[in-house]
Amino acid sequence: MSLRTPKLDLPYIAPAQAQKHVTHNEAIRVLDALVQLSVISQADNAAQSPNEGDRYIVSDNSAGVFAGKARNLAAFQDGAWSFYVSQIGWQAYDQAEETLLIFTDTGWQAQGNDMSAEFAPRFGVNGTPDDVNRLLVRSEASLMDNVGAGHQLKVNKAGPQDTASLLFQSAYQGHAEMGLTGSNDFAIRSSADGDGGAFNDAVRVNHNNGDVIFPSGTNRDMLLPTLGVSGDGAEFYGFPNLLTISTTQSILNLTANRIYFNPVFVDRPTQFTGGLAALTSPASDPSAVIRLGLFDIGIADGNNWKVGARRADFGAQSASEAKALDFSLGNSVLLDRGWYMMALGVNGAGSQIRYLQSYTPGLTQFYISGNGASTIFRAAGPSAYVQINNQAESIENGFPPDWGAEVAGDEIPTAFRTYSLFIPKFKHWNAP
Repeated sequence: MSLRTPKLDLPYIAPAQAQKHVTHNEAIRVLDALVQLSVISQADNAAQSPNEGDRYIVSDNSAGVFAGKARNLAAFQDGAWSFYVSQIGWQAYDQAEETLLIFTDTGWQAQGNDMSAEFAPRFGVNGTPDDVNRLLVRSEASLMDNVGAGHQLKVNKAGPQDTASLLFQSAYQGHAEMGLTGSNDFAIRSSADGDGGAFNDAVRVNHNNGDVIFPSGTNRDMLLPTLGVSGDGAEFYGFPNLLTISTTQSILNLTANRIYFNPVFVDRPTQFTGGLAALTSPASDPSAVIRLGLFDIGIADGNNWKVGARRADFGAQSASEAKALDFSLGNSVLLDRGWYMMALGVNGAGSQIRYLQSYTPGLTQFYISGNGASTIFRAAGPSAYVQINNQAESIENGFPPDWGAEVAGDEIPTAFRTYSLFIPKFKHWNAP
């Protein structure tokens, strides 16, 4: 039988032992050093004038009297230093740092400076937390309720380049995420490969102005019926892609013998069948007509976009009465995926038309404007109104044959907002 205890190495009093008080006092001395353990601090070397009973944890950089005793407990007892080998699970209060220390296989670890019941370095409900997932809840559901009018769940990050998000996992692999991922823009993204694969942004909201973009494109199997279904259900009025977002509407005074353009993006091959225009005030000339058409869009020359070849002429309708004008093409036009220009014009004065202001991401080209301190980046794109150069050109008998390649739009310096002067009509993808 051993004459010392297995944990604290306290001496036993042997049978028929003489001087029993010596052995007993030695054990009491060890207990006095280790029980209710509170140290002055962690130290590299012994204090010059220690007081009886002073205790320290020897740091990894031990020196002098403490040399070779790293991570041990040092106690000044009976005028000399005694050292006790720390064991896993020992706890000590560091008076200098006002924190609780726990000894692990990697040394003494701080547990925080709040010793109240409200503080816990890790907390698990029906599960074991770790150093990364310090809060773990394993249950069928979690409820965070209000104590008043509402409740906010806050996820904070240190800087714009960091992440504050909600990650949705399957078999502990992340496949969907929403939040601030690497910037202050709000993003919704997904991944087929989990945490080890790349995430694709589906939606991103600019944190400065709220503009929404779809970096990975849109659903190729559906359209957004903005203004509802018309005809037999195979056609609808609306924008031909999910990237176009209507923001406001107002009324534009049309200038006689001037043709207006605005861009539209078709995000998959489809059939273009017509359009709808809202004439809110008639032309003063009862014989005036209003026409719609569709053109290809040309390239940007750095400041302006150019109109390309004409694709479709909708024909003319009377501009003498304020009403909704429904234009239908005799033969639908099959459009490939890409950008196009919708066109509208009237050959009489006094008419007004309602327009939608929309935001269409993606159609832009950046260029440098100015010199020196005045140098800035600008963006070129379709203007609110792109007009024919010759304002006297008549459209009474249809679009002039020379109208097209040299009609350029105005510069847009800050945004890509355009005015939709009529709403196009398309056939659904699955329509015959």
